Amino acid sequence: MKALACNRPNHVYYQPYFMLYGEVFADDIDPPCGEEPHQKPCPTGHWVTPIIMAMYLLIANILLINLLIAVFNNIFNEVNSVSHQVRHTVLTV
Repeated sequence: MKALACNRPNHVYYQPYFMLYGEVFADDIDPPCGEEPHQKPCPTGHWVTPIIMAMYLLIANILLINLLIAVFNNIFNEVNSVSHQVRHTVLTV
């Protein structure tokens, strides 16, 4: 039981972290079930996990793009303020 408790954070963060880089773990998230006679029946609510993972990826990518826009905006504001200082010093000389 102790080994299970130590690996739990690894299992929680491993797949979502790599999903941000394009690895989707499709067979782990939505395993084939109930389609063929030799397969085990689908568990109740088997459709919930792919929907939650898709929402996670969408929100994470939107947040990353928003962060990129904020960084570019900050860089633009810094360069703009320096350009105004340079323009002011050139005009006063």
